[in-house]
Amino acid sequence: MSLVRRLVASVVLLGVLASGAVARAQGLELAPKREASAVTIDWVKNYLIEVKNHLKESYVKGSELRDPELVAACVRGLEKAASDKEFGGLDKAARKAFVAWLRAGEWTKVGTLVDDLSGYLGEQGLELNLEKLADGGAKEMVASVRDPYSHIFDAEEIQKLVRTMMGETRDESLGLSIKPEDGTLKVAYVMYGYVAYENGVEIGDEVLAVNGTAASKMTPLELNTALQAKPGMTVTLTLRRAGWSKPYDFVLAQKVNKTKDVVFKVLPGGIGYLRMTIFDMALGASVRAALDRMAAKGMRALVLDLRHNPGGALNAAVDVADEFIKGKHLITKTESNYKVQMPFKIPGMPEMAADFYSGKSFPYEEMPMVVLVDHASASASELLTGALQDLKRARVIGETTYGKGVGQTAIPLWKTGFPLPQRFLYLTVMRYYLPTGRSIHGTGVVPDLAVDAERPTPAQWETLRALADSGAVQQYLDANWAKHSALFEKLADYDGFETARYPGFAAWHRSLQQELTTEQARAALREGIRRKLQSDKNFRYACDLETDAQLQTAVLELSEVLGGEAKADAR
Repeated sequence: MSLVRRLVASVVLLGVLASGAVARAQGLELAPKREASAVTIDWVKNYLIEVKNHLKESYVKGSELRDPELVAACVRGLEKAASDKEFGGLDKAARKAFVAWLRAGEWTKVGTLVDDLSGYLGEQGLELNLEKLADGGAKEMVASVRDPYSHIFDAEEIQKLVRTMMGETRDESLGLSIKPEDGTLKVAYVMYGYVAYENGVEIGDEVLAVNGTAASKMTPLELNTALQAKPGMTVTLTLRRAGWSKPYDFVLAQKVNKTKDVVFKVLPGGIGYLRMTIFDMALGASVRAALDRMAAKGMRALVLDLRHNPGGALNAAVDVADEFIKGKHLITKTESNYKVQMPFKIPGMPEMAADFYSGKSFPYEEMPMVVLVDHASASASELLTGALQDLKRARVIGETTYGKGVGQTAIPLWKTGFPLPQRFLYLTVMRYYLPTGRSIHGTGVVPDLAVDAERPTPAQWETLRALADSGAVQQYLDANWAKHSALFEKLADYDGFETARYPGFAAWHRSLQQELTTEQARAALREGIRRKLQSDKNFRYACDLETDAQLQTAVLELSEVLGGEAKADAR
């Protein structure tokens, strides 16, 4: 697909995925990385001015930004770049003099700063890595607006995005993202079905080290690279969580990723269960296919599970919402100052600010439904949830959501290369509002019925972690699987909380070095069985009616609705 067609097809991203979702949904083409020696001072000037202009004109809070503050940030970025041990081109004395020159300046315009920089380098006879200097200034300007979702993508990072967009790195994602927060690095999101989720990583965990290297000493590119792993590889995260007595290592063993965008099954009573893991551009068709298959199996009501869904494309959220909303209704309103700037005219280029309505006709528009959400439901999943809630189309059950009411897009920085840009500015350019006009940014969607997920206390977690480290559960499975696999499959669905149904349970429990209650031991054993079967059965065990209080509440709610409908039909 040509660059032009890819850009026409680009969409605003509503997700806390800082890179992977962008690449997969937008399909950006890039030029190969140029030699640093080919970068001119004019390239630096045009690049930095273009970034500064987009921050003021396209960023959602651009009207609050002022040139002097952005120029000061740019100067700090130049200083950081020149102080980098890998910068090169300056001995100690020249570096000290250069930093002193930067600190003594009083610039109010980026262009003037670069002109003076050119003069200084000429006077001193210095030939520096202009590309690294420019990236330092650009990144510091972006960082100065304190938006956790906005970034500069350099050539190397962009190439990684392209690979992800082409579907080449799905098996390399651990399903989490890390962000700076209050001087620390913390987990920003954890995505359902990926190894981070399966190993119990939580949003808010402080990341101390990656593969033994202190995270605070790693550059963003090094950190991003370290968090990628091909199947068969492992990544060790050292994490600290509030209430823990000490940090713990999480060894994330990557495997072939079988996670699907849509996971579904029909539960007892004709209640359909549909879990969406991310909002990509194929989601609408996948949801329709899943609904049709469940309808053929007798589905009469629906649980839509958006827990641990980090978002994705705005258009995908609108597309899915339309499947459940009858008639023409506002789904979301977006506001943006960003005007798509192309060096050529493209008919039909969409605007970032628009109203999105339902209107298509689908057979599931009046089916009773409940939406499940939690603290890790973000962005596009919040938009969908909030729209269904505002329009009284679905009852929302669970926990207050993440609270991201803004969207980003990757802006080509045409001054860095044409027709194939060398840099993109991934920038927050849009706010979205729900049908009633409310924004959920910073507050999240509050459920109609609050049901907290059951999470162990720090002390309980540490006891269960010690059990996992001991390998006792795996030893039990290894010793009993061949003879009792059929029984274990039944227990994975429902064991009635009866320990006697597990062969040799009492002796196994007595052998444990950890002081676990009978109930804790049973639950740990069943979880081990479900995890093994999950891997073998490809998400058959995506939901658990036996222990999932939020899902149980949803099923009870829908059962009451269906019971009422049946009585009404009888009358």
